[in-house]
Amino acid sequence: MTSVALILLAHGSRLAEANDATLALAAEVRSQCRFERVEAAFLEHGLPTLSEAIDGCVRSGAERILIFPHFLTPGVHLRRDLPEAVAEARRCHPHTPILVTPALFDSSGLPQAILQLVGGEKG
Repeated sequence: MTSVALILLAHGSRLAEANDATLALAAEVRSQCRFERVEAAFLEHGLPTLSEAIDGCVRSGAERILIFPHFLTPGVHLRRDLPEAVAEARRCHPHTPILVTPALFDSSGLPQAILQLVGGEKG
């Protein structure tokens, strides 16, 4: 069986509490999933960086890495920065497939999750 690592990628914040929330989300996902490793990473203003998280996953034996962009809008980071960072990671780790999943905003379940949180589902 292939060892798969999942990286939850967030923008990152200068506020430690915001980054802590992403780290806590990664821990919660880790406790509920089948992946051997689940990590959080940040594009800006947080540690670990995406590069550091990928390097750590490879060092720990991950044979495949999935990156889940935890973003609510398709901005510059997803359109330019993430592809550049992934291309560099693939050059550094040519024997480890590194895949980017659809982003959070692409989830068909997101509208329902919002409605559940605010109590606005149709009856």
